[in-house]
Amino acid sequence: MASADRRRAPRLRISIGSIELRQFAAEDTEALYGVRNHESVRSYMADPRPIPWDSHVEWVTRNLIPGRDILLFLVRVKGEAIGLTLLKRLAPDVVEVGAMFREARLHPVIPAQAAVAMLHLAFEHFRMRRAVAYVVPGHQRAFDLNRALAGREAESDKPGMVCFRSSRAAVLRNPHYRRLMARIGPKMTIVTE
Repeated sequence: MASADRRRAPRLRISIGSIELRQFAAEDTEALYGVRNHESVRSYMADPRPIPWDSHVEWVTRNLIPGRDILLFLVRVKGEAIGLTLLKRLAPDVVEVGAMFREARLHPVIPAQAAVAMLHLAFEHFRMRRAVAYVVPGHQRAFDLNRALAGREAESDKPGMVCFRSSRAAVLRNPHYRRLMARIGPKMTIVTE
């Protein structure tokens, strides 16, 4: 999914009208921190405590700069980072899909559009066969979104998290996915920079 050297590797950028999902680069470390460490995001993480800056930088260096199995995208509207999405390879044909948004209630449509863009990227661009998502119990909007996009609850391998699994075939024929793709698809561009 990604090259080991992020400094020279091309980055993916997905545009959907005024929404931009740009693959993480080292210069995005501070903007990513602003999303990850925001109280409204942390409240839905397995560990909701504030994230120390040094821990964030260490996590970025360990997980994103080498970039072997995680593609993380900062979601921006009018240049402001409001969220993140990710694809994390779990097996050759299985990917974890994730999305987190700062003050998501202020952006009611964007998380669903970003999730659909990630599923499209996973299944149509990278040809993955299955997707997995993990949700903190009680995060009703995330439960509803996963269920609406063909996710089925399954036994979780992450303590304290609810697991949703879906297949490529189930997502691509899902009426909610198809309806959202019909809306965003004509406006969506995926480019490598």
